Amino acid sequence: MKMTNFFKMALMGIFAAGVFTACGGDDDNPNPNPNPGGGDDPKTAPTITLTGAQTSGSESSSLTFKLTLKNAQSAKYLTVQTSELNNALNSATLEELVQSEGNALTSSQLQNALGQGLDLVFTQLEPNTEYTCAVYAVNGTESAVKSATATTANGGGGSVTPGTGSDAYNAWIGTWNVTSTSSLIGSDPMSFTVSIAELNADQTYAVTGWGISMLAAQQPVGAIFNAEDGGLYFVNGQELGEVSGPQGESLMVTYLGVCGYNNSWTVVSGDYYGLIGAMGADGNSATVTGEQLEISTGDVIPVYTFDFFGMIQGENSFYTFQPAAGFTADDYPIGPYTLTKSGSAASSKGLHTYFAAPQAKKAGYPVRLLSKEVRTAILAK
Repeated sequence: MKMTNFFKMALMGIFAAGVFTACGGDDDNPNPNPNPGGGDDPKTAPTITLTGAQTSGSESSSLTFKLTLKNAQSAKYLTVQTSELNNALNSATLEELVQSEGNALTSSQLQNALGQGLDLVFTQLEPNTEYTCAVYAVNGTESAVKSATATTANGGGGSVTPGTGSDAYNAWIGTWNVTSTSSLIGSDPMSFTVSIAELNADQTYAVTGWGISMLAAQQPVGAIFNAEDGGLYFVNGQELGEVSGPQGESLMVTYLGVCGYNNSWTVVSGDYYGLIGAMGADGNSATVTGEQLEISTGDVIPVYTFDFFGMIQGENSFYTFQPAAGFTADDYPIGPYTLTKSGSAASSKGLHTYFAAPQAKKAGYPVRLLSKEVRTAILAK
């Protein structure tokens, strides 16, 4: 058992998933200097030169959009799948979309765009998919908007073909019906459906549906495959991105172990797995068992399940998310769990997105932000 950090339970309210907004910008100055070498005449409209292509010498899932600006005081960019953009254009103009959903160029990015040019590089894209990058630039009262498209190659990057791993690894891939032993409030067994897809063959999976919150069905998380015992290991403390809370707080969406404590529950931070799955001999059944954790108080407590929480930055407190349909707030399932495979290997195409949030890059855990409710735009490196 590993010593962990104990979070005092402080349920400050129910945080609705619809409140989510994605973070934009990549330095401390999201509103650049209004005139870093360009835009001397506020009556002159900006000039935008923008082209897109496969990233030279990189994997097929990476695109580079080259941007050059003239007469621009500030600019924003937005990169999305062309199909998504076309749908959005039914209710808004391109200029409106970039202004509302785009990311502001930082001071250094703007200076480069006004000088030798700026490369906006995007990785972890879907293969064989067209993307549009749109740029909106402002100079005083004048503005301009321009877009360019580029298509990723067929292979690599964002999606993978299920079944490229070992037999033991592949056995976990698919749709599973899960039944708990009991639950915290109702005390009866609880059933739900989980999808497990290949993320990195023989190393990691993308798991969707494990949790009672609304986010569980929308936001896959990473899980570890242990080649030595063929087990599936839930990873605690996956940080999936920073969002704004209902009171304007800075929240980190985090996947955490839910543990029994004082006839109720709490969440526990720390570096541990929490739930461990063992595959049955037939390859179509499995069990998942919770670990016992020693917390900072010296108590040993059981891990009941995993779920998503909005951790308040700098505090040992958190928000919960609204429960999904069919579930009751605070009525968490309690293992051990029995799993029965009900479907073939899930396509992993929908389990990858445009970028991995910097906060998600825990060593060795390739977690992606996958939910449109959480993500609104791609961030360039």
